[in-house]
Parts: sequence; structure tokens; C-alpha cells
Amino acid sequence: MNNSQRIKTLQESEKNVFSARNLRQLWKIDQKWFGTTVKRMVDNGILTRIGRGYYLFGKDLNPLQLANTIIEPSYVSLDSALRHFNVNFQVSQTIDSVASISYKTEMAGYVFQYHKIKDSILFDLRGVKRDSGISVASPERAILDGFYYGLLLNIDRPQKINKTYLDELSKIYPDFVQEKAKAFAR
Repeated sequence: MNNSQRIKTLQESEKNVFSARNLRQLWKIDQKWFGTTVKRMVDNGILTRIGRGYYLFGKDLNPLQLANTIIEPSYVSLDSALRHFNVNFQVSQTIDSVASISYKTEMAGYVFQYHKIKDSILFDLRGVKRDSGISVASPERAILDGFYYGLLLNIDRPQKINKTYLDELSKIYPDFVQEKAKAFAR
């Protein structure tokens, strides 16, 4: 595969933030040639290095897409998801996500914080919306994740919460979360 074919592959992708592993898989390139190829693409302005092993194709960095790329699988949740859906208006440079491990890192001016959750909850995708290369919890799922971690989330627009859907989604969580969901829905 030559560079023009590699660029076409990136253009056809639904995302523009890639890990080194993503690029190797996408391009089906051998590890020994990968470093040289990426360096040349960065030097020519085709890719921008945004952190060690992470690259941007294009000009507009979406921090939520980067959050999904740093730890896979993961989805953006908690206050970050509520901000995304305009349920809260708190400004923050921290992007909270749910994943199979706990992890925290800084990159591109943001703090990316991952909270470990049971695999049975992580892989149940009800209430997780996928759009333009981003996986983000619905407001109801984000609230349930907050209950799971014992966090009090900022909800500035409670009218945007579908309490029936919240109750329905709560069934994938432990009993203590379901109890908090019922109390919240009152």
C-alpha cells in the first residue's frame, strides 16, 4: 500500500484520531516499516502527532474521539457525557470515560480519566450512542454510571432526563444502582 492509498483509507474512516495500533491494522503494515512511514507522514503534515503513539488526521481534534482511542473499549460518560448532551454546563478539561481498567493520562491539553466497571456492564451497549467515531453514554446511562461510582453528577437541565428510560437501563446495574435510580425518578 502506498501513501496515497493510506491517505484514502484515513479519509474513508469515520474517525480522524488514531493510535499507532489502529494505523498498523488499518494499513496492514509490518511493524518494521511502520515507524518510518508514520514519521514521513508527520514530517509532510499529513498526520499530526498529538501524543506518544496517537495521531490526528486533519485539523480538528475531537477530545471525545481521542478518549475512545486511548483505551479501547471505552465510552465517554459521567459529567463529560452530560456536557456532550447539554444536560450540564460545567466547563472542564477532564474527559471521564468508563472502561475495563482505571487509568489517567494527559494529552493535547486534556486530562483523560478512565473508571473501571464490570465487563458485563461495559459490554452491554444499551444507552451508549455511537456517532462519528465516538461512543458516549446517553444522559441516563451517564447518571447510572455516576450512581455506580457513588458520584454526585451536575445536572443543570433535569427535564432532559427520560426517567422511564433511566429505570429501564438501571436493570443492567447492581441492585444498589437500581435503588438509587428509583429514588432519582421520584
